[in-house]
Amino acid sequence: MDDGRYFFTVFRYILNNPQKAGICSASKYGWSSYWDYFNPPEYMDFSYVKKFIDNGERYRKFIGTENDDSCMEYDEKHDDTWAEEIVREYVPEDKNQKGLKSMDKNERFDVLKKIHGRGVTLRQIERLTGVSRPTIKKAIGDR
Repeated sequence: MDDGRYFFTVFRYILNNPQKAGICSASKYGWSSYWDYFNPPEYMDFSYVKKFIDNGERYRKFIGTENDDSCMEYDEKHDDTWAEEIVREYVPEDKNQKGLKSMDKNERFDVLKKIHGRGVTLRQIERLTGVSRPTIKKAIGDR
């Protein structure tokens, strides 16, 4: 059963992005919908929020409470050394980069899809394998 926890985590996370970026607090950010809680435009529906946070003081406190909310955070940076290790798992080491090019098309596409599926970016695959971006996109189904 959805009790709204994730919704409110995302709601607060979005409003607090300016503060997390070191710009300013949620209430002072000019492009935020923070103040719309108090006077929502006709195209915004705050009824769900107001069902649980029924007054302005509770709202301010909820948004302003220090938290460790995270929504789809991605902290790990995958550099080329990491990407190269992934590529080597699927493609034998070959200084001339002929490993992928010597495979038949279906096998090559399958390998490219697997490498990309592990988190290696298109740019990294292109750089590390010598395979063109359009070919990689075709292989992973990104047309």
